[in-house]
Amino acid sequence: MAAMDSFLITVDGSEHEVSTGTVQHLLDTSARFWLDLAGLDKQYTAESPDESWETYYARQILRHFRPSNS
Repeated sequence: MAAMDSFLITVDGSEHEVSTGTVQHLLDTSARFWLDLAGLDKQYTAESPDESWETYYARQILRHFRPSNS
């Protein structure tokens, strides 16, 4: 059996072993999140809506995650 690389992280004083695959997934997800926020900023700036950026972002994020059948 091959050894799996992992990271040791501390959460609330407890140590947890996390696989490199999980860490890579978290990094990819984080990178995607920041790219999406940058895209929202560009949209907000281009559209110049009459609502606060917080409201605009919330509406767009909810629209993105809304199930396709609703």
